[in-house]
Amino acid sequence: MQLGRASGSYVEDMGAIPDPVQRLADYAGPIAAYAWQLHRWGFRDTGVVLYEAEHIVAAPPGENVWLIRLERFLLASRDKVNDWLRKQQL
Repeated sequence: MQLGRASGSYVEDMGAIPDPVQRLADYAGPIAAYAWQLHRWGFRDTGVVLYEAEHIVAAPPGENVWLIRLERFLLASRDKVNDWLRKQQL
């Protein structure tokens, strides 16, 4: 699979020409990346969203309480996770 191929198709859908590179952090032009990556690498978020996905968690019947606890934990941890991701060398 070519580097950046999935993101490249979203860039093409927006009317631009993708230019796959080895390391986005070192690229001098505009890049397509997650918002936390843009922040980490010193890029400015333009607000253009190329793709969004919803995630689904499934559990066996009777596990509603566990799912509620998980959802509350994830919502309460959102800022901590974003901060952690920004600090990583990815």
